[in-house]
Amino acid sequence: MNDQDFMLAFEVDDLIIFQDLIVQLRETRLSKYVIKDTPMIVGVHKDAEDIIRSVG
Repeated sequence: MNDQDFMLAFEVDDLIIFQDLIVQLRETRLSKYVIKDTPMIVGVHKDAEDIIRSVG
């Protein structure tokens, strides 16, 4: 089996700046050699109490 799944996690203060960085990196010359590009999945960190309050 050739399963090479992995996940990277990044913590940033400004999501827009990080997103711009990802877009710029996908446009580099080396990105031509990427066979399969996977989407960036974004999440917002919240404390458990905040999540429970938001569910209502």
